[in-house]
Amino acid sequence: MIKRLLVFLLVVSLLTFASSCGKTADRNAAKQEMGETEQAEAIATEPVTERAETETETSETETKVAEKPEIKTTEKTEKNVTDPPEEVTETTSERKLSEAGSVDFKASYIRTNGYHEDAVYPKTVIIDSESELSEYCESIGDAYDMRAFKEETSPYDASFFDGHDLVLILLEENSGSVSHEVKNVFLSEDGVLTVVIKKSAPEVMTCDMAEWHITVEVPDGDYAGANAVIKN
Repeated sequence: MIKRLLVFLLVVSLLTFASSCGKTADRNAAKQEMGETEQAEAIATEPVTERAETETETSETETKVAEKPEIKTTEKTEKNVTDPPEEVTETTSERKLSEAGSVDFKASYIRTNGYHEDAVYPKTVIIDSESELSEYCESIGDAYDMRAFKEETSPYDASFFDGHDLVLILLEENSGSVSHEVKNVFLSEDGVLTVVIKKSAPEVMTCDMAEWHITVEVPDGDYAGANAVIKN
């Protein structure tokens, strides 16, 4: 009887132990399967994240590359607009004068007040003889005070005109305070003399009208004409 009881207890113990081992094995298998599942999910998730980051970086790079040429184009356009060629500032008359030959000269300034209703200023005349000078004085003597002019031009006799010509320039200013200075005389290819005159005026001027004769001595020549350019 006792032997049977011992055998029964032994069988029950063995069955209990086997059941406990089976449950432990099942739990370990379940844990292992869960770990493998999480690892697989992590592996599957990583490429997607990396691809998303790579696509974002690629998109940003493409955006920067696309924006860069627009900045260069804008800068180039602004430079073209704001940097005009320097040659544009030169006028046609100044370019022609720079290409002409310079002529030796001597200038004098004589105030000859007067009035002529139809006069156009500046008026320029080339005198090449003593008789022409006398005729000029007589022709405008009624309109202008030529007394100082005749005195200043008395040395211009026949011997002077053998080697020189005389350019006369008649000017009118709205103030006797305005002064003049001949800066240069040019001879163009077609034989025309151009007298460049600088005009100066003080800040405070008198209210009197003034007419001036500028005499310019130049070498004797077969000149086709003469004109005056007034610059402030």
